Amino acid sequence: MRREMMIDELDWDSNYFNLRCGKVDLTEEDINSGALVDLASRINQFDFVSIRCAGNFVETNYRITSELHARLVDINIQLSKSIEQAPEPSDFRIIPSRDLDEDLFLQMKVLEKDYMYSKFVRDPHMRSRNAFNVYNEWIANSKCFDDKYFAVKLVERRVAGFTLFRLVDNDVTLELVKVNEDFRGCGIASELMRGIDHFGSLRGCETARVGTQLDNLPAINMYHKMGFREVSRTFVYHCWNVD
Repeated sequence: MRREMMIDELDWDSNYFNLRCGKVDLTEEDINSGALVDLASRINQFDFVSIRCAGNFVETNYRITSELHARLVDINIQLSKSIEQAPEPSDFRIIPSRDLDEDLFLQMKVLEKDYMYSKFVRDPHMRSRNAFNVYNEWIANSKCFDDKYFAVKLVERRVAGFTLFRLVDNDVTLELVKVNEDFRGCGIASELMRGIDHFGSLRGCETARVGTQLDNLPAINMYHKMGFREVSRTFVYHCWNVD
């Protein structure tokens, strides 16, 4: 039996981009049942729709791009690892997001070149709207949450790199990882991962999770080095009804 296809309205995104934005998650069963016909008629009610579909099926990819006139912009992979006890790195701090002081906050800025593999940069419509600034909004909005933290690596009082992460039950979810350009290639990201392992193990956390783009090989190689392994893969498409 074919389920009715509904597009979830994205209020935050709609306000941020001043467009009517929505998202929908598709399954292989939805596509085989003919649900794309319903979805095609509903997409026209939005300026922008993000379409997510788990797995990697050639026929599915072809039908989404041809029948919905959507563009593949991201292949997101999720990775996870068991948290192990690790020594706390030097010049390293874990700061509850609510307690982040102004000096550190001002150093935690994301530039477009920091996330060149991101859908916010790869999609020309997103790039023309400086959508990479969404990352800076995430940093600023993190102060509204009690379960979010920053792992910060300092070098002579400068922020060499940081990770925004969240504790949920027995899991650590990494939301944002950045190493500043002057410090890349120095093992800063690995230190951040070890510091988060140390912090999580003290709080009874068992699993760490992170997502990245399939073509972001430097990040994937680093995560594999730290013991992360891929657990899922999702294809992300964008459909625009704007000039």
